[in-house]
Amino acid sequence: MNIVMCVVIDLVIFIAWIVTNHFVMYVTMSSTWQIHFMIDCPLAVRYPPLKCVCSVCGSKEVTKIATDEYCIVVTLKGRFDVNKYHLRCNECTSLTDPFTTSVLLSSGFWPGNPKSLNYLFKEEVFQLWDKFRKFMPGSSERAFLKSLNSISDDFCRKATINPTNFAMAFREWCLWLDQKDLIQSKDWMECPACHLRPHSSHVDGNVKLYRYKRGIRQRQSFYDGRFIIPNESVSKFIDRLYKNQSKKDNNDAICGGTWTAAQNVTRKMAKLDETGLEVATCRHVMAKKAINMFRGEVFGYPYFLIKESMIPNGTRFCFADVMCKLWPFMVRDDASIKESIKPALSIMHAKGHSIECQVVWSGEWLEGTGRSTGEETEQLFSYLSRFGNSTKYQLPESKYCSLSQIYLIQVRFSLMSLIQLFFSFIYF
Repeated sequence: MNIVMCVVIDLVIFIAWIVTNHFVMYVTMSSTWQIHFMIDCPLAVRYPPLKCVCSVCGSKEVTKIATDEYCIVVTLKGRFDVNKYHLRCNECTSLTDPFTTSVLLSSGFWPGNPKSLNYLFKEEVFQLWDKFRKFMPGSSERAFLKSLNSISDDFCRKATINPTNFAMAFREWCLWLDQKDLIQSKDWMECPACHLRPHSSHVDGNVKLYRYKRGIRQRQSFYDGRFIIPNESVSKFIDRLYKNQSKKDNNDAICGGTWTAAQNVTRKMAKLDETGLEVATCRHVMAKKAINMFRGEVFGYPYFLIKESMIPNGTRFCFADVMCKLWPFMVRDDASIKESIKPALSIMHAKGHSIECQVVWSGEWLEGTGRSTGEETEQLFSYLSRFGNSTKYQLPESKYCSLSQIYLIQVRFSLMSLIQLFFSFIYF
């Protein structure tokens, strides 16, 4: 009798979970025989949990009227196929459609496509994935979706979440968070200590953030120009510099040994579209601007950031790993640059240069550097480089969005740590 009751209870629960027209339930009663149930069940009517209020009179006394149209809802429990519905107000008897962008956002959902509200993501799904990629760099977005699909499959629901739809909706959600911060005057791209007049900046390249040739650019990046400067303006500058490059310019790029990454020789790789990322950061490890490298780590890229970003912002000192060779290259192109900014050699990298070079160029020996190390970009790269495993396979606009979002994450952590450090000095 107890066994029969357990079977009946399990059967009732299973019917409550049903999302298909028919199912077969096998229940093993003993080791020698089985009972086979074949039950024809109607599809259960399910509604997404929206804030149901009459949009005409504001009354909460409404009745849900199911329609023949369905929508897909993705939560942390996987995918659900639910019914759309209309609201019949019990007071003014008006019939309204609750599936509007404002209602969805206030209910904690994000539309997969703002033009067609048939694919909804619970914001907690985006929040969890955002935390995953922050604290586990290199995590696979498709693997995350496979986990949600597996949960759906465990409960006999349709286990297919569109990865393209999820990726676009997630980027739009991240952009919305960034725009909301900007409206609240929270610009995470500005260093609160030195954004008005930076004391010093360090420029360096990272060849780990390359990208394979995987299709052409299909649209503009959501963060186009915010963190990474558009390629069009950079390419004109680089083409002009290396149009008539001589062998002397190629060979005059080695100091204190063979620095392969510092050789001023343009080179492209057959399988790569972008060969790395050049970034300029302030002394508080906050990036100012970045550009994509297409010809290797040549002098033209840091020169562009110094001339187009550092000097207009009033930066006093510019640090680089091979400033002893970069500075003469810059002066040959524009002699007036000597009056706008002062050069300095990064302290750690200076140890690989000759002693004469260290005395003349090292920031450790120059007056007014304020003990700046000139290695701040390396600290930023220690975090950004871990995302190279995923960004190298993306399209150009997707990579720019990913790196911009990741940097905004990192800089927020840096600012919070600076605030905690500041208060620790005050109270202790």
